[in-house]
Amino acid sequence: FSFVSAPATPRISTALLVVALRCVYQTGTAPSPLGANRSPCMALLGIAANTSRAETAVAGGRTPVLGVNPVAFALPTLGEPLSADMSTTLAPMGVLWECRRAQEPLPAGCFVDADGRLTDDPEHAISAIVFGEHRGFALSLLLQALTGSLFGFPMGNEVTDTWTTGYTFIALDPAFANPDGQAAAANSRLVEQLRAAQSTDGGPLRLPSEHGRARAAATLAAGATDLPEQVLRRLQARADGDFTSD
Repeated sequence: FSFVSAPATPRISTALLVVALRCVYQTGTAPSPLGANRSPCMALLGIAANTSRAETAVAGGRTPVLGVNPVAFALPTLGEPLSADMSTTLAPMGVLWECRRAQEPLPAGCFVDADGRLTDDPEHAISAIVFGEHRGFALSLLLQALTGSLFGFPMGNEVTDTWTTGYTFIALDPAFANPDGQAAAANSRLVEQLRAAQSTDGGPLRLPSEHGRARAAATLAAGATDLPEQVLRRLQARADGDFTSD
């Protein structure tokens, strides 16, 4: 998901906007352009989520029922928005697919086989594991409903492909409940406190999306990026309208 700044537009007085979509496709993450001018869109708190095919099992389970159910958010600050984008599993299904293509072992403890046993073999793994045990299970259930039943969209094993996948986008205007307009400043102060905190090895904490922003900045500065051959082939196939070749 991306929360990208838009050209300046007249201010909208609505405090909450919810949009639900189906029959669309998203292509991963992309932070808002570094150094972009602030716009009304960047003053909002944004949340985005989607469901997916039933490819995840809860801790101790063997039957995949839930989707990976990723969620992303962006909080307004006085600078770049503080954003995060994550799945509700220990590792996203994309890791499984890439390990199959590369014939490499899976990260330990993140996937199970058809019998619910942990495996690092990408050919035997069928499900990702929901993180956080019962707490992650509850969060994934909430996201499943927000991107499914709330709008009459499919859920669980009724989600079969890209076109039955539901997406929900929520925009909140902090000025509605905080008319003094101090939400961005308060978030900035919190960010500074987080930057001042130390990790166990004495270094600073890494904030969500910092690594991605740094990589994006380096790519923009270089004007190019390296793509593995198999990724380039898949991109070319998608550009040609082939959504089945892998």
